[in-house]
Amino acid sequence: ELTVVPKSPFTLIRKTPPPTLDAELVPIDEEHLVVASVLDRIGDRTSPAKESGIPAGAVILSADGQPVRKWYELSEVFRRNTGRQVPLTYRIGDTVESTTLAVPNSLVASLEIPVGARIFKIGDASSLTLKTEAGEPKKVSLPDWRAVAGLLRESIDKTVEVEYVTPDGHRETGQYQVTAAGADPWLLRIHYVPGFNCYPLMEKNPVHNPITALGVGFGRAYEWTMVTILTIKHLIFTRQVSTEKISGPVGIFHIGSQLAESGLPHLLWFLGVISANLAVINFLPLPIVDGGLFVFLLLEKIRGEPVSIKTQVATQLVGIALIATLFILVTYQDILRLIGV
Repeated sequence: ELTVVPKSPFTLIRKTPPPTLDAELVPIDEEHLVVASVLDRIGDRTSPAKESGIPAGAVILSADGQPVRKWYELSEVFRRNTGRQVPLTYRIGDTVESTTLAVPNSLVASLEIPVGARIFKIGDASSLTLKTEAGEPKKVSLPDWRAVAGLLRESIDKTVEVEYVTPDGHRETGQYQVTAAGADPWLLRIHYVPGFNCYPLMEKNPVHNPITALGVGFGRAYEWTMVTILTIKHLIFTRQVSTEKISGPVGIFHIGSQLAESGLPHLLWFLGVISANLAVINFLPLPIVDGGLFVFLLLEKIRGEPVSIKTQVATQLVGIALIATLFILVTYQDILRLIGV
């Protein structure tokens, strides 16, 4: 716990001391399934979690006899056991408790609707009008889960025809027997946040001595040169690096433009990294770059005579073909990444 003193607003004549705030720092726990809160009711029914007696702050340890550590693992257990009683074990404080949770039936599980499918009609309807918290009417259309829930609630104790489109574009139809316990499409409310890409953490080391700064620059250049060499090694020989991880001019321009918006130091750092990459590539023993010329000079020294013009031309053509193929590949991948495919 700590006391936070916010900054007071600027006043020209008189300053009043700002009030103090009592705050508590709570770290985010990503290694355990901690129940943040428990809803008392879902619609006009008591929520399954409330009926099971799971308190807020409980750490869920296992479900259906299987240990769970991630929320998607728990949701998959519930998905496989819709309409059943699932045993749960949880810890509250230092005490381990057991209970059972009645997993409601679900339209998605009953019809085996795949993840990513889009429901576009239930019965003869594709939308309905709901009331907002302010009491104003609002039209909600499928595939919004609120529209699914509203249309199912209107069809309790009836069998409705459900039409949906699978992720690969196929239209499918199924029959669903709606009950009061199965009118809540709770599986449609489960979403997993996709992973996101972020830039590497760049640590700023202010150095005021130019000689020291020169040494730091040489050290960083050596580090990125070795990173490039190891990347090429794992790309060609060990196959631990996929070709999807490399970029060409389009990707370099895109990343460079983003870093340029962060300021000149970030752009200079990026240009230095690109220079280290190009230096390593230029010294590879490929016919079209300086490394290939060095190989020819070495062979000339060993043989006592230069390599024939015919051989040099043939190897140059092979090198151009390799560079052109790689250029097309990385450009194609960069364009796919930019358009989000």
